[in-house]
Amino acid sequence: MKRIFILFFIVLNLKAVAQDIAIYDPSKDTVRIFTEIAMEVFKTNKYLDFKGYDSLKLYKDDILFKTINLNTYFDRPKNWTRIESESIKDYYRKKDGFYERNYSYTETDSTLTETYDYYGVMEHLIKKKTVYNKALFVIYEENQWFDKNLNLIKTDKTYNYFLSNNQLYKIAKYNELPVEEEGKFPPQENDLYIMHNKNAVHIQGNFGRIRAEFLPAKKSVK
Repeated sequence: MKRIFILFFIVLNLKAVAQDIAIYDPSKDTVRIFTEIAMEVFKTNKYLDFKGYDSLKLYKDDILFKTINLNTYFDRPKNWTRIESESIKDYYRKKDGFYERNYSYTETDSTLTETYDYYGVMEHLIKKKTVYNKALFVIYEENQWFDKNLNLIKTDKTYNYFLSNNQLYKIAKYNELPVEEEGKFPPQENDLYIMHNKNAVHIQGNFGRIRAEFLPAKKSVK
């Protein structure tokens, strides 16, 4: 009986380990896409979900597909105190590295709108608009794409929804086409719903469900 109990215990532990190291899909593209979805959520939340944690595990439908060391994720440590306290008055810029983009700003009591133009791939002109709330979280982003003849090709829109404590709970993406192009390609919509727990973030979309689990130093995966 004792041997049976020991064998049963070993089987349970092997099963737990197997679930922990399982990969949702061997395709690198699949892992990359799911990772990008999760990181878009964290970036929109100014990476504040990372504060106080050393490791991050990403699960697709409860199966692990990636582990990330948060201590080496950024080139330099984040100043969480500054990020948590920043406001509109802290943010204005005139240039952006090599491209030296010219930025323009419109400010209200509760928002800051930043606009600038730049050239993307295949010489497409892109007109970018970003709207921040008072705590510098992005609540709206728009990219208008123009061809070489300055004809509008498409407009990408992203709406970010936050609770009163600036915690992200929804991302809504839309792809709009000019009237003459509407019949050629269906408009694309993709909504992400985010729920925060004590040490986990749940992301739901048309792809299924992603769970991001944060681990403090004592539980970090080396």
